[in-house]
Amino acid sequence: MESLNFEGDSEKGILKAKVSGTFPGSPLILTYNFKLQNEKIQSLKID
Repeated sequence: MESLNFEGDSEKGILKAKVSGTFPGSPLILTYNFKLQNEKIQSLKID
């Protein structure tokens, strides 16, 4: 996984990353949307 971009603050963040391997469609750009609480991930959605 290669990190491409990160935007966020102490409550939420969006990370875009490139993943590659021996699967159809490789490489893919995935977007990780997460919410933080007390410096821990409380929710994570991957698009």
